[in-house]
Amino acid sequence: MSNIDELVKIERAVIEFCLECVRNRIGHMGTGKGRTMFEIRDSLIYRTSAVNWHLTNLKSLHKSLEEKLLNAPHSSINDPSVMRSNQYQIYFLFDDIIFNLASMFDYLGNLIGLAYIGPNKNRMKWNGITKCFRDPKNKLSELNFAKNVIEINNKWVNHLMSYRGDSVHHKIDMGGAQHTWEYSENEISININIDLPNSLAKKLFNEKDKSVCLIEASSELVEKSAKHCSEVLLLMKRELKPDYCW
Repeated sequence: MSNIDELVKIERAVIEFCLECVRNRIGHMGTGKGRTMFEIRDSLIYRTSAVNWHLTNLKSLHKSLEEKLLNAPHSSINDPSVMRSNQYQIYFLFDDIIFNLASMFDYLGNLIGLAYIGPNKNRMKWNGITKCFRDPKNKLSELNFAKNVIEINNKWVNHLMSYRGDSVHHKIDMGGAQHTWEYSENEISININIDLPNSLAKKLFNEKDKSVCLIEASSELVEKSAKHCSEVLLLMKRELKPDYCW
């Protein structure tokens, strides 16, 4: 299944959840509570579209940079500033993918807060929800899918959030960059190799000493994040009961 297919699954799941939630708790869609829920729904769908746009453009940019470098004067190919410029352009889009994925989970946390607590908890974000789920004194920890959210957070989302937070508030984190030539009987090609940041390579791909290709890893990051998001939405729908009222 492609990345876009996984992202579309999120859109379908959030639409179905919100409709079911409205039917169970609000009675009709024109109330302020209903509008708030649909605003979060639309925001989440917006983020999935943004992720797909950035990933598509990341792959397209990588290909165009390789073609441009192949046709560049030989003297400029080994110029460090040229490779640095290529690396930066790739990372501009990669960071935006991470930021949008993290925002996607924050909106999911807001949706959980709104659906299972009430309108005054529609800005809890992902970290706020996971904190509630870990607290045995919090009623939210009794939800059946609480343990699933904690597991997904520990093995995946927390690492995305950490990378985003460090990049925004502390310093940029970039992997290495280099180019290699490939020669065949009838063709010469050049590959621009951009590495995933070491922090993500270690925590999400279990690669401590081996570099991970950022272009390939970006697709996997999107696919796994989308699967986790869809999984949580499906579990949320199963948990819906009329007695969870605002």
